[in-house]
Amino acid sequence: MSGGHYWDWELDRPLTGPLPDEDLRPSKPRRTKWSFPYSYDPFTVWGEPFPNAACNGSVYVDRLEEWDHKKFARLIEEVRAGEPHGRLFGEGCRGDLVQKFLRRWHDKPNLRLLRVIEYCNVATGYPTWRLDYVDCE
Repeated sequence: MSGGHYWDWELDRPLTGPLPDEDLRPSKPRRTKWSFPYSYDPFTVWGEPFPNAACNGSVYVDRLEEWDHKKFARLIEEVRAGEPHGRLFGEGCRGDLVQKFLRRWHDKPNLRLLRVIEYCNVATGYPTWRLDYVDCE
């Protein structure tokens, strides 16, 4: 999980929070979730904060919900283990539950989750997440 102490040059003070991942092309200066709450740079919330060569699939959570809302809601309820919706993917992300969700969505029991990346949808200001995975079939 990426994160830690860093310096916010715009506010000229140290902050604590996730650093944008270099491979996700952060802005210069970096747009942190704290300093730009509605248009921040993406960062890894679960998994390694760099690309994995094994990755052969990615999907955005908001697209899954848009494509089939009923299936999305049903699977969230099945796998979330009492966690609120945003907690399943966002802060406090549990990779085991996200992987279970993704396996059921794609009906692929051998699919392996590699990384969960939080993005800010700049059209709405709401967070969304990209799920990187490897389809082992």
